[in-house]
Amino acid sequence: MLEYKAARYGRTFVKIDRWFPSSKLCSECGTLQESMPLNVRDWVCACGATHDRDVNAVINVLAEGRRVVAAGRKPAAEMRQEAGERRAAVDVLRQAQDIYRSLGNQAGMGRTLELLRRTEG
Repeated sequence: MLEYKAARYGRTFVKIDRWFPSSKLCSECGTLQESMPLNVRDWVCACGATHDRDVNAVINVLAEGRRVVAAGRKPAAEMRQEAGERRAAVDVLRQAQDIYRSLGNQAGMGRTLELLRRTEG
């Protein structure tokens, strides 16, 4: 729904990683609190900044979205997923190349080599 609305109004939509620690990351100094039960609504960081949990989360989500857009990349979780998919594709192509090599099929080896170059690059 939000992605549709953003596109409709010409805005940029960035999906932040579900596990991004927005509420327990100090928006002033960047220190990450080790644990914070949900019943803690206000907290004080070691740097002295006092935070409302929800307001701090909003500030951190906005900053993360801007960081992702400025870097011109996707959120970290999406990049990890794509890297895993790319590694899996490379593994399959290498297996295919080994099979073609064992069968003496030069044309098949050439095709998989070209696909490997495109996938790894």
